[in-house]
Amino acid sequence: MKEYKFVEVEFTGLVKSTLYAHREIIEEYAKKGYTYINAIPTELVGYGSIKKMDLVFEIEK
Repeated sequence: MKEYKFVEVEFTGLVKSTLYAHREIIEEYAKKGYTYINAIPTELVGYGSIKKMDLVFEIEK
């Protein structure tokens, strides 16, 4: 059976200053044995710019 974990990432300020925050989260969960599956936008602003997204991970339980 697989277990799924959703981790919210919020982009604030200038996009370039926060563009790499997701990488640390993906590496952190990989060390715990999770596999990164996908990113799902959960909040959009302006012309479809992503403000928040969920990173989706899975692990075999």
